[in-house]
Amino acid sequence: MSALATQRMRPIVIGLLRTDRHALRNRELARAVAEAQEKALWATADRHRWRMVTMLRLQPWTGEITDPIEHLLAQVHHCSADAVAVSDRQHLTDLQGRDCLDVVRQQCCVATTSPEQLWPCTADTPAVLSRSWP
Repeated sequence: MSALATQRMRPIVIGLLRTDRHALRNRELARAVAEAQEKALWATADRHRWRMVTMLRLQPWTGEITDPIEHLLAQVHHCSADAVAVSDRQHLTDLQGRDCLDVVRQQCCVATTSPEQLWPCTADTPAVLSRSWP
C-alpha cells in the first residue's frame, strides 16, 4: 500500500465508521468491534503521518443523515480531504448495498485497514502516491 503525499506536509484524511454495518446482535460486542476499528483507523493515520481531521460515525436513517455516501462526500468537499480511511470496503456501500468505492475515488483516495490498501483518486487532479506501506 502506498502512503499519501500531497502538496501538504500532512495529508488530510477523514475516517468513516458505519455502525449499521455491524451485524452483531450483542450491543456490547458491536461497540467493542467499532472501537477496535476506530483505533485501527487512528493508528494507521498516525503511522503514516496523516492528519485525521474527523471520524464520522454514521448510522443511516437516524437523525439527519439518510445517505451515508452523500454525507461523506459533502465532508470530503468541506474539509478538502485527500483521502477517506475505512476499516473495509463494506463501509463504502450505499443504502441499497451497492459498492461506492469508485464514486468516492472520484473525489479523493480511499484507504482501508483490512486489508491494508490504498486506492488512488480518479479525479483530474488526484493526490500523488508515494512510498510503500510495510
